[in-house]
Amino acid sequence: MAGLCGSFKACHCCTARIGPSVLDCDTAMLATEAARALRAGADYLHLDVMDGNFVPAISFGANVIGKLRAHHPKVFFDCHMMVAKPEEQVEQVAQAKAIHPDTKKNLLQFTFHIETTKSRGKTQEVIDLVKQNGMLVGLALNPATPVEHVLPYLDQVDMALVMTVVPGKGGQSFMVDMMEKVRHVRAKYPEKVCSRELVALEIFRCG
Repeated sequence: MAGLCGSFKACHCCTARIGPSVLDCDTAMLATEAARALRAGADYLHLDVMDGNFVPAISFGANVIGKLRAHHPKVFFDCHMMVAKPEEQVEQVAQAKAIHPDTKKNLLQFTFHIETTKSRGKTQEVIDLVKQNGMLVGLALNPATPVEHVLPYLDQVDMALVMTVVPGKGGQSFMVDMMEKVRHVRAKYPEKVCSRELVALEIFRCG
C-alpha cells in the first residue's frame, strides 16, 4: 500500500490520500478488484510494475495498465516502475494517459527508481522523457539509498516515493527510521509538500 505522506495530520495540515497496491489481488479480475478497492475508500491506485530484473518478481506491464484504464477512466494511476531501464517503458505506459473531465487533472504518474538511473547518468533524461510524454513524474528511493541522491531533482518532480519496505517483496514491516528521509524532504521543500503532494510512502503490501 502506498499512502501520501501528506496524510499525517499530527505533523501538518495536509489531507490524507490512500493509494492501495493491486499487486496481491487476483490479476484475472484486476479491474473488478480495483473497483472494490475504490469503493472501500481508495483515492487512487498504486500499480507495481516489476520486470524480474531490478526486483526478482514479475508482475504486469504497460499493456495491462492500458486495459485497466479502459475500466477506470477517471482514476489516478501511480505506476511504480520497479524496472531496470524505465526509459524503455515510458512511451508504452503513456498510452494509458487520461485527464479528469471535471478537474482537468492529469491522471497518470510514472514513478521510477533513482537506483536504476543514477549510475547510468540517465535520471534527468528519464524525467524529461516522462514529461514529454504527458505524465507526472515520481522519483522513488530504496531504504538503503541516501535521500541526498534524489534532492537535486525534487524541484522537477511531482512526488518523491520513500520506500519503507524493500521493493519487490510482500508482507514486510514498516521501517520507521525511513521517516527521517521524509522529514528531510519536507524541511527542504516546505512550500511544496501540500500543494504538490511531494512526498509519498510505500508502507507495506499484504500477502
